[in-house]
Amino acid sequence: MKKHGETGHVVNTASIGGLQVNPKLRNGSYAMTKYAIVAASEALALDLQDSNLGVSVLRPALVATTLHASSQRRPARLGGPYQRPGADLAKNLAIRWSCARRCRQPRARRGGAEGVLHLHPRGAAAWIEARHARLLAGFDSIERYNARESER
Repeated sequence: MKKHGETGHVVNTASIGGLQVNPKLRNGSYAMTKYAIVAASEALALDLQDSNLGVSVLRPALVATTLHASSQRRPARLGGPYQRPGADLAKNLAIRWSCARRCRQPRARRGGAEGVLHLHPRGAAAWIEARHARLLAGFDSIERYNARESER
């Protein structure tokens, strides 16, 4: 793409799971793979910052799929089916609040054309705000620790 010299845009699709492990959905292994896509997109954006190419990472939330039932399709050679914690909640939330119509690639390309790296639905804002509050609490914790240590 760089050799062409034309303007272009890369849109990687991750998930809102790329910013959080949802404590109710228990989606840690899923979120790890999505975190990787977010980090790769951020790194690519840095690599392309002085070019005619842009990068966005699209993070839909709760798309109505059968992902919640994947544990029921686990092959016998890997231990067979099991009930994954949070699967029923994931299914019910995805059916009620599917992002599929609001998070299509053409919309992502428009967002990318505006120079937006992170694209996600407004409905996920509370989840991300809660995660960032937990992250920011770590600063206070370190400050309290350092203050106690300096008093010793």
